[in-house]
Amino acid sequence: MSGLRENEWEDKLKDLPLYRVYENLDRGLAHGEDWGDCSQLGSFNSEATTLCKKMARNLRELAGTHKINNRRDKCYYLQHWLYYKTRLLTSNMSSSNKYMIISRLREIAKRINAKVLDKIRCECYFLHENYWKIDKDLHDYFKNFDHIKCDSSDKEKCKKFIDYVTYINKLYKADKDYCCYGGLVDEDSCLPYFKCDPSYDPNDLLKNLKSAIGESHRIQVAKGGPAVDERASSRRYQNSYMSRGRNEEEHVAYINTHDHAHEGTDGFSHMIGTMGNMLRSNIVYRSIAAVTIVGILIFCFYYVKANPFGSKSNKRKRGKDEFLDSEEDAYEEEFPPNELDHSFGDSQMGSLHMNYYPSHDSYY
Repeated sequence: MSGLRENEWEDKLKDLPLYRVYENLDRGLAHGEDWGDCSQLGSFNSEATTLCKKMARNLRELAGTHKINNRRDKCYYLQHWLYYKTRLLTSNMSSSNKYMIISRLREIAKRINAKVLDKIRCECYFLHENYWKIDKDLHDYFKNFDHIKCDSSDKEKCKKFIDYVTYINKLYKADKDYCCYGGLVDEDSCLPYFKCDPSYDPNDLLKNLKSAIGESHRIQVAKGGPAVDERASSRRYQNSYMSRGRNEEEHVAYINTHDHAHEGTDGFSHMIGTMGNMLRSNIVYRSIAAVTIVGILIFCFYYVKANPFGSKSNKRKRGKDEFLDSEEDAYEEEFPPNELDHSFGDSQMGSLHMNYYPSHDSYY
């Protein structure tokens, strides 16, 4: 556990304002903050039970946040806090015990979502464990950005920030080309808290931090970190839930940071996955779309030139009207007017149904 904690930036940078949010999520349980959601964990592990109760409380508190944008931001904090605490809790457990705890936490979170969060849920799938820390660290970097400053009066603080931003730079470089297009984040590919504005580039921040203590700066080359193709595949798949508002059930908006992306293990699978992700990447996808559109426009131009519409369009419209009229006549012959009225009267209430899809453009 101690070795694991040595790599946690939350411990090293706990003075930054962001981490007060996590401290609040992890606060002790007050009297009455146990709704019996975690009874199925029993007495197997007291720490897991406590974490479960805190998760239940935090999910229930989300119900009081009605603006979808605000709830989404709070959901990201909750998910990152939950996965962080789960990762620390289960790091030294056997695979079977770890699986049991995570699967039960997932089911409990699912029930609470269905019970109290209605149409704007904050699902906790506990998937892609290898990326829990990476996603949290990237999320926290963008939230911390305005507070990552130092001067020559505190060189130790500057060096700590330099180490932190050097680490973040590797993660940022791995995602930037896939997430960003035209300076904006592609929310079909990446999570919306990823910032594509050049002012957030860690490499530029590194330059400022190093200059504060008189160090020279060289361009940081991204080495290590997650493979771009695996991260990219994960991002595109996961946001199909967020952008379309669907997952296991219809008509529900899900806020989710992890997904069911397939992970190949052998060289062939890796090669195929890489090629697939290249084809799905922003630049290639948009290039293909642009070429297709141009081709369609050229085809339409020559078609219109060779086949002028003139009176044909009027004939087409008139023919369409005649078809509709004849179809209407046939419908009336099959169902006389009194039967039509009766049929509509019996069925209109049963047929009139409006599905609710929360708008991602309106937060009020």
